[in-house]
Amino acid sequence: MGDLRPDGNGLPPDDGGSHRDELPDFPPEWGPVIIPDDASELDGEAEALRRELRRHARQTTLRSALGLRKPNETHKGPRHESSPLGVPAVIMTVAVLTTLISLFVVIWGHQANGPSPSTGPTGAGPVPASTAVSGSRPATLVDTILDDANGQPVRLGSLLPAVVLLVDRCDCAVLVPELAAAAPPGVTIVPVAERVSQTNVANIHALADPKLLLRAMLTDPAQHTPPAAIAVLLDSKGAVVYTDASVQTAAELTAQVAKLAV
Repeated sequence: MGDLRPDGNGLPPDDGGSHRDELPDFPPEWGPVIIPDDASELDGEAEALRRELRRHARQTTLRSALGLRKPNETHKGPRHESSPLGVPAVIMTVAVLTTLISLFVVIWGHQANGPSPSTGPTGAGPVPASTAVSGSRPATLVDTILDDANGQPVRLGSLLPAVVLLVDRCDCAVLVPELAAAAPPGVTIVPVAERVSQTNVANIHALADPKLLLRAMLTDPAQHTPPAAIAVLLDSKGAVVYTDASVQTAAELTAQVAKLAV
């Protein structure tokens, strides 16, 4: 081991003066400064110093990028000038994050509540093979106007309660009168075809549909329609309570037609 004294013993001259050509003493607050003979003994301190310098450099670079340099920090050269975009960049980042969070809350709220139900009128869909329906009222069905055998316009809603029968693709010469005979008082049997003739049965009111409006409303053109009558039962309020897309005999509808008088 040695020190920075010229004579190597670390002791001042006897006369109390300094050695000739001697370097100035270190400040007293530094304490004794000892330089080891082997420099590798300082590896630990050197590595700690390098870590400290790197940490300080990273902090300085970050503060410079954000324009947050301390007022007492002064650096020369354009490389170390504070970026004027730092504060605006922070403001923009906060604004973007706030917008994204608000958007997420709105979307999540809509998904939690589910789609709002439709309140508009609903048209009649294709008639299934045989279905009991409760509480549905296709406005376009009861408001349909067709001509009777005398050419007079008749609104379906004026014949309620009614059994609407699409008979243009079946041999229903027996079905219609048998169903009329089995129907309770007040229930109207409404056979609908492209052309109709006058009938003397009181509860049968035939209507002509040359453009097949009801068939287009109640059936799916893409599906094959069997050679049978299509029945739609409407109660006194115009609600569809039963449908059958393949009626062959009156007995198939007798029980359902009886409920229309209730």
